[in-house]
Amino acid sequence: MSRADDRIPFPHTDAPLACRTDPKLFAIDDIANRAEREKTLATAKRACSGCPIVTSCLKWALANPELTPTGVWAATTHRDRNRLRKNLTQRLGTDWVGAVAEQDRRKQEKQRAARINPPTVREQAIARLDVELIPIRPAPYEPWKEPMTPSRQARNRAVLGAALSTKEVA
Repeated sequence: MSRADDRIPFPHTDAPLACRTDPKLFAIDDIANRAEREKTLATAKRACSGCPIVTSCLKWALANPELTPTGVWAATTHRDRNRLRKNLTQRLGTDWVGAVAEQDRRKQEKQRAARINPPTVREQAIARLDVELIPIRPAPYEPWKEPMTPSRQARNRAVLGAALSTKEVA
């Protein structure tokens, strides 16, 4: 039997979780009827969506493919998890588990430091202003997304003709 990757610990909570109260709901691979499996999958994903540890559960499930080959884990199927692992490998490299674990460690360290030395009122005000003063940029102009009208076609032909005629002269 495979050992769990201890860089990302299994999530813990004392809250009642759907996966603990009704584990059969998450074993969709055992259901032969396709329609019933899709219905159960939708129910399982809905149950995961409100879970307080869904993010940690997903990280653990992705880091431990041998331990999560079937069923629904953090609202993902086996196929979803394989696709996510592939994307993480492309983005973060082959040791993406180590990279994610390091990010989590830094985040926890930062949260711990904030509890020990909370930001001053001035620092909180500056942080709030930074968020409020971020300029809202309009969407970029994308002419290729506009409909091609007859007048636009004529204008494009004229521009193309002018470009071709200057090329011949040069």
